[in-house]
Amino acid sequence: MKERFVDNALTVTVRDTEIPAPQPGQLLIRVVVSGTNPKDWKLPHWYPDVVLNQGDDPAGYIEAVGEGVLGFRKGDRVAGFHQILTPHGSYAEYAIAWAHTTFHVPENISLEEAATIPLAAFTAAASFTSLRFQVHLKSQPRLYSLTPIYKPIWSLNTLAHKKPL
Repeated sequence: MKERFVDNALTVTVRDTEIPAPQPGQLLIRVVVSGTNPKDWKLPHWYPDVVLNQGDDPAGYIEAVGEGVLGFRKGDRVAGFHQILTPHGSYAEYAIAWAHTTFHVPENISLEEAATIPLAAFTAAASFTSLRFQVHLKSQPRLYSLTPIYKPIWSLNTLAHKKPL
């Protein structure tokens, strides 16, 4: 298969690689479209020695189902969230995603639209689950961290403007 790798100069190299096999709990997706995100140009700078296929929002059709996966079968129309900084991302003809981060895409939603959802939804969920408030009172000097509120709000705003599934 053709797979695209991005280095720290943001140069894209296309390589011929083997089609990966899904492990237990994973799905192999034949990629039709891949979403892109700001982290796609940031990660090569943050990890300059790591050259990888960092696409994390594949949308397409199930090609193979890993052991123990229920609710998906070959040919299903799906979008999913590829695990960041792991092999077999969505800048390729085939990508791996965990079944628990993958969803069926109804016919009234394009695969292009579906590919914009996975990382945005994860960002919103992760931001809200780690949200704590920062308070510093003179009488009780405790400092609590605050995940910036714009992260979940931006992601939710993006999701709110999608067509209802």
